[in-house]
Amino acid sequence: MAEAVFVEADRQARDVPGLPLLVLRAAAEAAGKVGDQAVAEHYQKLRDAERQRIDAALARKQDAKPRSRGVLRCRSRSGLTPLL
Repeated sequence: MAEAVFVEADRQARDVPGLPLLVLRAAAEAAGKVGDQAVAEHYQKLRDAERQRIDAALARKQDAKPRSRGVLRCRSRSGLTPLL
């Protein structure tokens, strides 16, 4: 039964780019628990690749974010006042 589940999961995974990392972790653990080391390694590779994809996307997003210089503030009698 486990083999049929993994075959179906692989079939559906091809249609779902960026399969959630949690799903790939669970699939690797499930394959390990049923003793299918080859399938466990397969999902571990997919999991690792997805983690790298996520990390790269986050790095690109961070690099593309404009740097804010912030607002300078000084003390005045009425409290903090922005300096222009």
